Amino acid sequence: MVKERSMACRYFNKFTDAEGVKKARCKFCSEEYVADTKHSGTSNLLLHIHKCLTNPYKAKGSQKTLGFQPHGLTGDVLVIPWKFDQEACRRDLAHMIIKDELPLFLLKKMDLETL
Repeated sequence: MVKERSMACRYFNKFTDAEGVKKARCKFCSEEYVADTKHSGTSNLLLHIHKCLTNPYKAKGSQKTLGFQPHGLTGDVLVIPWKFDQEACRRDLAHMIIKDELPLFLLKKMDLETL
């Protein structure tokens, strides 16, 4: 018996269709792909694993990053979870411009659509 080396083998069931074509069916959404590894490889299967909407093992994309915040006068640092928020950045930028009475021409150098 040949050892299955690709990670894709864990997420797909292999079968041969009526025309004799080797295929694989996703265990989560039943999507079918050509799976003759000698000719088509496993790239298409691996790509599907990451975009399959019903894959329970797919990363959610909501993982926070670590932020470092100074704490006290002793040089201690607090490690806090942090997630980027575009709306909060826009709001804080507007607050900074108003509070510090910065000239608006500074924003002309930036693309306002991307802020």
